Amino acid sequence: MLNMLRRIALFICLTGMVFAGEEADFLAKGKEVWRGKGNTSITFADGVLALSVKTTQFDFGWMQHVIPIELKGKIYGFAGRVRLKEGSGSLGGIINVGRDASRRQYRQYVTHLLEGDSQWHEFYMPVGLFSGVGNATGPFSDKLLQEGDSLELMLSGLFGNTTIEFDSLRVVTKDEPTASLRHLESLGIRLKLNGVDTVHPRIILYGKKLEEIRAKATKGG
Repeated sequence: MLNMLRRIALFICLTGMVFAGEEADFLAKGKEVWRGKGNTSITFADGVLALSVKTTQFDFGWMQHVIPIELKGKIYGFAGRVRLKEGSGSLGGIINVGRDASRRQYRQYVTHLLEGDSQWHEFYMPVGLFSGVGNATGPFSDKLLQEGDSLELMLSGLFGNTTIEFDSLRVVTKDEPTASLRHLESLGIRLKLNGVDTVHPRIILYGKKLEEIRAKATKGG
């Protein structure tokens, strides 16, 4: 029975099924509802949203999507699947609250995506792990949400131009089935085993990096 629930949860997460309506699916309307920094390009094709960052002027870029105010008081977090298309980089999430002088930001690290890794990786950003920076204090609560506030996905390119793709990106709400929520929370636990900024083992151990680690282990290092 437990294995069946796990399979159901995985199916829900991988197919991007949502239970709060289309407003919770951040890919439902393609690229038109996203806006990005000047050094980025956003494309959408065959259900996949791509964010490309040119690092000639800045080593990072971002794209933003308004969080529907109708979901206030219902948000548990944000979930999706991401893969690296070009380059290598670091992905983070930011919730922007308010405008101008009253603007506050709450940030959360997601993961590193290193060159050579083309696999899809699930991720989950629990709303309570967005930490305030600058004039924002404490963790974020969706009770702070105002009309027009946004989720920002920030991509930092490590060594040059970088492109990542999403085939699922959605708001996780209180309507999420228990089995699916447990699966998503387990992703967060694995990402935080050795601290908030720990790279997920599935993401870092591949290609050249894996060869380097094996060589070091062979030498006794």
